[in-house]
Amino acid sequence: FKMIANAKESINLQTLIFVDDETGWKMAKALAEAAQRGVKVRVVYDELASIIAHKEIFDFMRKAGVEVKGHAHPLKEPWNINNRWHEKTFIVDGKEAIHGGMNIANEYAMGGSGIPLVHMATGGEGPPWRDTDVKLTGPAVADSQAAFLKNWATLGGKVADDEYPKLFPDGVYPANTGMVVVELARPSLLIEVEAIAVG
Repeated sequence: FKMIANAKESINLQTLIFVDDETGWKMAKALAEAAQRGVKVRVVYDELASIIAHKEIFDFMRKAGVEVKGHAHPLKEPWNINNRWHEKTFIVDGKEAIHGGMNIANEYAMGGSGIPLVHMATGGEGPPWRDTDVKLTGPAVADSQAAFLKNWATLGGKVADDEYPKLFPDGVYPANTGMVVVELARPSLLIEVEAIAVG
């Protein structure tokens, strides 16, 4: 939450699961506060994986100025039922990003073991587990940003031309870099994995 509090220009968040539990509302309020102080905030979530969340949490963010887009609602887009976006990406000011397996829900914030959603899915059984995130800085962030913006555009999201220098503040644009030091992948069950070179 420190990254959100320190954001000055933009926050781009994509997650598979965004639920309206304590962790979800804490995140929604932090993002709403950022939007209200003038930060451009975009959120992408998966509508099937987040189906247990009430729409009020997304409406709350939208009302505060957060741009929110859901991906592939199972009733509105049944042909996309297996096309889930599992990316978890959090990018601030185009300068730092977090990637990994953490979703926006209590069981992730609390370490993943013995939390209600896990028990609901497993009938109260199953071994302890945890997901891990990594923080990226440097040229890798530009490709992280590009991957998010590609998904954003797929959902009909717009980005003003004059915003790009703020989204890529170091002037590093994907495909214009040299040696690959990190590689990110945009997975899909319907499209072959697209490797995005970084570095």
